Amino acid sequence: MEVVSSTLFPNKDKASLEAFLRYCHSVVLQKNNFQLVSISLQVPHIDPLLVLASIHEKNALHCYIEHPEEGKATIGAESALSATFSGKDRFAKVKAFAENIIENTIAFGDLTAAFTGPHFFTAFTFFDDLESRKENSFAPATVFVPLWQASKTPDSCSVVVNIVVDKDSDIPQLVEKVWAAHKKLSAMNQDTFPLAVPEQAEVFQPEEVGGEAYFENAVRTAIIDIEKAKYSKIVLARAVDLKPKKPFNPLVSLNRLRKNFTNCYTLSFSNEQGKNFIAATPEKLLTVSDNEFTTHALAGSAPRGKTGVEDEAYGIALLNSKKDIHEHQLVVDAILQNLANINVSAEKSEQPVLLKLRNVQHIKTSISAYLINGQHILDLVSALHPTPAVGGTPVDVARNSIKEIENFDRGLYAGVIGWFDYKNNGQMLVAIRSALMEEHRARLFAGAGIVQGSDPYKEKAETDMKLQALLLNI
Repeated sequence: MEVVSSTLFPNKDKASLEAFLRYCHSVVLQKNNFQLVSISLQVPHIDPLLVLASIHEKNALHCYIEHPEEGKATIGAESALSATFSGKDRFAKVKAFAENIIENTIAFGDLTAAFTGPHFFTAFTFFDDLESRKENSFAPATVFVPLWQASKTPDSCSVVVNIVVDKDSDIPQLVEKVWAAHKKLSAMNQDTFPLAVPEQAEVFQPEEVGGEAYFENAVRTAIIDIEKAKYSKIVLARAVDLKPKKPFNPLVSLNRLRKNFTNCYTLSFSNEQGKNFIAATPEKLLTVSDNEFTTHALAGSAPRGKTGVEDEAYGIALLNSKKDIHEHQLVVDAILQNLANINVSAEKSEQPVLLKLRNVQHIKTSISAYLINGQHILDLVSALHPTPAVGGTPVDVARNSIKEIENFDRGLYAGVIGWFDYKNNGQMLVAIRSALMEEHRARLFAGAGIVQGSDPYKEKAETDMKLQALLLNI
């Protein structure tokens, strides 16, 4: 990647922009190859979700990720470059796609600030191939460089405009396009286009996919398989459909979720067919920052109490539950082993702790490592996905059994949504507590880990608890 100096773009006006883009065009002619031009600028306060609300187009790619408690958010909208892949080598294909673009990128701006320079937004479905029912409309792997990106941290806010320059590019036309995008993004703030949110979500009557007894019967099937030692754990999901009185607005749902679940990751990924996959997920697959890798094992669930005493009692019971501790340890062991398989020596926290969310609490173990062998972030994703927290163990046997037992396409449910940049930094999230939204239907997903000792009715109650968060906020 070539990083150009401010002398090529001295005044940050339209004349300087045109001169800069003409320089980029000369590089295209010299290399006989397209160039991605990435322009990063610092701006005053910006709210990425409100940016998305302003520029949102139903049939355009977008990816939005926010963690309200951390004060971090980013959104990439529309596509400068994109690709889709499938197959067991889908992560390697996305990696090769990104590396080719980075080799042909000219970047301008203060690239020391967070969320600057070219970023790649990604979505990976749970399975690595297209599912038989063709319900989800998301490719097994989607990657795109956004036309524009807006991000915030507690310390800074930035916008990035990305355009492709090739030998036939109309430079004056590109100047107008970049200038209009930058002007629009830089001028945005919360007061200029508030995102109205009704006080309460619509009340729905969920329709169980597969009928009312589907999930309990699925759990019974899994318990029989476990008793036969086919696998030691499997994560089974259920889906419910909601049909609204008026068309859904996924951005309103996202705004409600981020306000009510401040210690979760609020996310949205949209394809080019009018479908949005949204979530308020507590689970990250991994974060990489300056070669520091972090993740966590999250498995074992209990409700929150109505009083402090009741809540503490639920938490203590969870930490002392042999069934839940066993389920949790399977996830910890699998993560550590899968990392060791790619020469990552990781450490875990000494004792698990409770992660308390608004409506549920989980057992959590933190895991970290320093990357000394040059592993790409997608190598790590390939090694870890799916963890036993969303798939099972042994992973291949459990994953095949999920296809046999479940009666709907998972699509992005329990898949991976995130971003990475040209410096191999990034964050990948596990897409649970989620919904696939269209104008006139939303399909909500929730799952539970089935191990020896599981009870079908208790597992159904656990998924009811997890679905409630979305039912009250869609």
